[in-house]
Amino acid sequence: MLILQVLYFFLPAYLANSIPVLVRNWNFLSYPVDFGMTYRGKRILGDHKTIRGFLFGSLYAVLVYLLQVYLYSNFDFFKVISLFDYSSIHCSYGFLLGFGALLGDAIESFFKRQLNIPSGQMLWFFDQTDFVFGALLLTAPLYFPGIKVFLVLLLVSGLLSFLSHRFAYILKLINTKN
Repeated sequence: MLILQVLYFFLPAYLANSIPVLVRNWNFLSYPVDFGMTYRGKRILGDHKTIRGFLFGSLYAVLVYLLQVYLYSNFDFFKVISLFDYSSIHCSYGFLLGFGALLGDAIESFFKRQLNIPSGQMLWFFDQTDFVFGALLLTAPLYFPGIKVFLVLLLVSGLLSFLSHRFAYILKLINTKN
């Protein structure tokens, strides 16, 4: 039951983290977040972190969170699998989960650039969990699920990230197998 609760709780962040790949071919706001700037002679983030990805990832996280609020208010099943009362926390929580997930991923990308790890190459453990740290860091002032949930979230998210990466490679959504 705890795994189901963790998956449901983190759904806005999971979606925010996957949306940029799905909208990458849209010609809308495809500007890099770092605007091509460098730090110590290396790109800060690279071309794959775009304003479009941050915008749509955060937007979809809010929409999923609003759906969770609706489901919590109207169906007992969702009260059972929820870690908190969705009607008591503002929809900004959904934005913070999504934006935090993307921010965590961007911070990890910065370190990969500085360590000369090519775009698309994996930085083990951090590639699978960076978004978890970012999302929880931004949302902790409103709600922190506790250490037990945090540890389950790291394990489940690491496994899901690995599997979704393989699935995206098979579907040719990404170019690296990792």
